[in-house]
Amino acid sequence: MFAARWQDDVLVHKEASTAATVEGHITNLLIPTFGRLAMGDLDSERAQKFLNSLVRRISPKTVKNVWATLRMMWKSAVAWKYVTGELHVELPKSRKLRMRCYTIQEVKRILANTEGAERMFFWLAAEAGLRAGELIALRASDIDLDKLSVEVAKQFGMGRSTTPKAKQVLGVFVFLRSWVPILRSI
Repeated sequence: MFAARWQDDVLVHKEASTAATVEGHITNLLIPTFGRLAMGDLDSERAQKFLNSLVRRISPKTVKNVWATLRMMWKSAVAWKYVTGELHVELPKSRKLRMRCYTIQEVKRILANTEGAERMFFWLAAEAGLRAGELIALRASDIDLDKLSVEVAKQFGMGRSTTPKAKQVLGVFVFLRSWVPILRSI
């Protein structure tokens, strides 16, 4: 079966979080739909009907991610000479969802009701916009009180510390001098 070979030979080289997501796409969506179909029998029309059927069950963003999985597999199938050409589909339009953000009053209330490292966790999240996995991976050595900076070089996810997938989060951000007493206190 092509999917099993692809997982053994290609998927093993992906980040753990990516591999877990892709395995879910393969197991829960692609194999139930295309499992008995030879790769050479997959075409743009079948792929489009498949993606259209997903729109009723999952979000447009997830449909886009499933399409990315199918494209990765298709690219390997072309390279391995199972198929030729490209798949052409129209993806469903993404609906704009408004992100829920805490108000200033809510942030103040959270900070007022926490102490120590927990308070710092929420404070860095609010001030620097760091994600939970980036905050969890921070170590005391990442904070430079003399330079007033915090280096974000890791994230925690899938049970381990890794380099963030979003490369733009790698780097150093500068904090206000007024943070120093708070940072020293934890």
